[in-house]
Amino acid sequence: MYKVRILFFLLILKVFLIASCCPQRQAARERQKQIDRQEERYREGDRALEEARQKHMEMQSRETRDMMNNTRRKSDQWNKPFRRPFYVRWYRSVVSWFKGF
Repeated sequence: MYKVRILFFLLILKVFLIASCCPQRQAARERQKQIDRQEERYREGDRALEEARQKHMEMQSRETRDMMNNTRRKSDQWNKPFRRPFYVRWYRSVVSWFKGF
């Protein structure tokens, strides 16, 4: 009789544990769906922006497009982060490695 009570108690406990985890899974699915919808909206906005940029470029004359491309290249060149020479990076990594000792 004692074993039956223990089995019955474990069965009820298992049912409650399974029932309590289901809303968490549903909430996780809903959060993932919401994230997916938000990412899709961002992608649609990026596509619309790119299409508008392309239309704007097509409306310009040939000389203006060339000037815009040159300006974009120069600004990309100036705005990219400065990378230190390899020997400076190497020296700093070696010094930091020796500081560990």
